[in-house]
Amino acid sequence: MSVKYDHQTLIEGNRLRAQASERPSTFAEYNGAVDVIPPDKTRMAGSMGVRAVELMTNPQASQQAEAWMGQFSQSVPGLEFNQAKIMQAQAAQPAAPSEEKA
Repeated sequence: MSVKYDHQTLIEGNRLRAQASERPSTFAEYNGAVDVIPPDKTRMAGSMGVRAVELMTNPQASQQAEAWMGQFSQSVPGLEFNQAKIMQAQAAQPAAPSEEKA
C-alpha cells in the first residue's frame, strides 16, 4: 500500500520534525498546547523580543519609553518600586567580612 502526500503536507511535517528535535516537548507548553511560532516571523526571545528590537532600532520608540520611565520614577508607585529594588539588591549582597583586631 503506497501513501501519497501532497507537497505542502511534507513541508509541514519536516518543519514540525525539525521543531521537535530543536527543543524538548515540555518547552513552551501550557496545558498541553505548544507555543506555535508563525512561519513568517523570526523567532525572538519570547513576546518581548520584538519590543526589544524596536527599542534598539527606532529612536522615537526609545525616546517615548525613556520619557515614560522618567515620569514613572517620579511618581509614588515608581519611588516605591525603586526603593524595593534597592532593598533587594542590598539583601542579595553578601555581608562584608568584619575585621577583628587581636
